[in-house]
Amino acid sequence: MEAIAHLRAAHGVSAADVARVRVRTFAEVAGAFNLPAPQTIIDAQFALPYVIALELHDRSPAAGMDEKDIRDPRILATARQVELVEDPAMTAAFEDTGEMPAEVEVQTVDGRAYRRRVGVPKGDPARPLGTDEIERKARLLIEPVAGGAKAHAFIQRIRDLERHGAADLLPPLFDGDGAAPPVARGWRLGEPTPMGS
Repeated sequence: MEAIAHLRAAHGVSAADVARVRVRTFAEVAGAFNLPAPQTIIDAQFALPYVIALELHDRSPAAGMDEKDIRDPRILATARQVELVEDPAMTAAFEDTGEMPAEVEVQTVDGRAYRRRVGVPKGDPARPLGTDEIERKARLLIEPVAGGAKAHAFIQRIRDLERHGAADLLPPLFDGDGAAPPVARGWRLGEPTPMGS
């Protein structure tokens, strides 16, 4: 995902520009994550052609996934243009060192080609996310459910976690009357979440 996001930002590549995307990577990813048309949100998280298509359609999975996108014919058509290929040298690097290399090549309809290689993905312990990146991701995920002010308050509580107990983390996400956001209404501590986990 990092490589395709970089190519989009550096070259302005979008789904309309793409003739083909080729991803060279290690065997585990090339085999297990090669699903262009996932049936559920859970499947979608492990479907590399699909998440690349989301990124190319400016629906970055970093902002969360939406059930409606799983059935979007434009996204599915783009996902079918993504090819995952095992690179034996990358498989050896993964097996020998734990490196998770990938190289993405985007070929455009007008004949241009762009490549980007990533050896260790952002978020790996060897390349941790910075505080700003973590907060940006938290905002992307919290704001659609709880709103900007609540997301900001929650992030502030996390920043000051050493001065607050864990129980102080949840109140910023609740309404002024103590009501939970719609997705969490009816849930009590110790019970399964509304998502069933």
